[in-house]
Amino acid sequence: MLTKKANSRIRIAVFALFIFGLAFSLIGPKEETIFETRINKQVVGYGDSRSGMMAMMDDVKDGLAAEYYVEELAPYYETAFTEIEKKGLSVTSYEDFRKNVLASQKFVTPGYKLSIDGKVYAKAINRSDLEFLLSNVKSRIKNDHESIDAVVFRESVEITEGNIFLRESILQSESDMLVEHLLTGREQIETYTVKPGDTLTEIASSHGLSLDEIADANPETDVDRIFAGQRLFLSKPAPVLHRK
Repeated sequence: MLTKKANSRIRIAVFALFIFGLAFSLIGPKEETIFETRINKQVVGYGDSRSGMMAMMDDVKDGLAAEYYVEELAPYYETAFTEIEKKGLSVTSYEDFRKNVLASQKFVTPGYKLSIDGKVYAKAINRSDLEFLLSNVKSRIKNDHESIDAVVFRESVEITEGNIFLRESILQSESDMLVEHLLTGREQIETYTVKPGDTLTEIASSHGLSLDEIADANPETDVDRIFAGQRLFLSKPAPVLHRK
């Protein structure tokens, strides 16, 4: 059995160990940490400080604003900065950080939308870009019909203000393709079941197609030998805009 003196010494030793452990936890070496940046739950980079990561984020945003000549630019997804244990992680270079941010973040800016019968077909930062697109459509129609003084569309065409994603703003090359689409339309595919007595010429004529167009839409079919019950693909243009 331990004496009172021994018990006292044990209690003193335990208390001393507790104090030593507490002091070590307060003043002893800590685990190295690093700041992790996430956008929409995706890791985009690591940095030594929260302020440093925020500064890099601002630089990316300011660079985009200057590139697109916009004053108002807001991130769409929330950005989270979290301090974590370093565990061999290294600071992300600005170039890699910028690339990761542009891949993960969407930036919103005031812009304009071109709607035809209520459906949005194009978006732009400047209204003039959409007006220029429509003027090109009208010019193409006037060139095809020289007797027309002014082109008026059958469809309801509107340009309205609204926030857009920066990357949605139409480019010049896209503008040229869109003009073509608005005038000729994408190919619409239909199917037709051949009836007894049908000829390919009659099918083509009744659907406003040429024999070559039907042959192109059915590359694996010998269209010179059609038969009742056979299914043919019919491909025809569907213009978006029409003149009155």
